Order: sequence, then C-alpha cells, then structure tokens
Amino acid sequence: MTYRVEERLPGAMVVSIEGRITVENGDGAFVRAIEAVLASRPSQVTVDLRKVTSIDSIGLGELVAGYLRARRAGCRLAVVHANERVLEVLRVTRLSTFLIEYAC
Repeated sequence: MTYRVEERLPGAMVVSIEGRITVENGDGAFVRAIEAVLASRPSQVTVDLRKVTSIDSIGLGELVAGYLRARRAGCRLAVVHANERVLEVLRVTRLSTFLIEYAC
C-alpha cells in the first residue's frame, strides 16, 4: 500500500491510497498518514480508494482507527471512490453507513 496526501482546498485534505490494505501491509501506515494529516488541523479528510484493489479485516481496522482519530480531532473523514469489491466489504460490515460519502 502506498499513499499520497494533498490539500485540495484550504482545510480539505485528500489521502489517496493505492494497492492492497491487508494484513501483509497493515503496519499502521494508513493511521500514521491520517495522524500526519490531522496535525495540520483540517476540517475534512477525504480518503480516495479508487486505486485500492482489496481490503481485509486489518485494512478495515485501519480505516476505523483513522475515522476515530479524525472524529476526536473534530474533523470529518469520508471514504470516496471505492471499487465494487471494496464497497461490498464496507457494506457487509456496515462500515459504509458512516465511512462512505456518496455525493462526490
């Protein structure tokens, strides 16, 4: 898994993830990226999953941990552009109810 962070608008950061978010690379890199982004005190963090090929329970844990850290920091975190495979995992686990932003 690799990621890129960019500021699209003042206070709105985008974290673009590429690859697999799985046990093989579930070393906390995503959570560390979110923590680094939160240090700049954005009001919104968007996690772009368009290039994520798969996600497992470790990856889901990373997404939830990032979401909770953002909430504690007073920031809104939303996931966008999940492919059908990733979206199905988010739906089955009901994480889509609070992670997915459909109006993008």
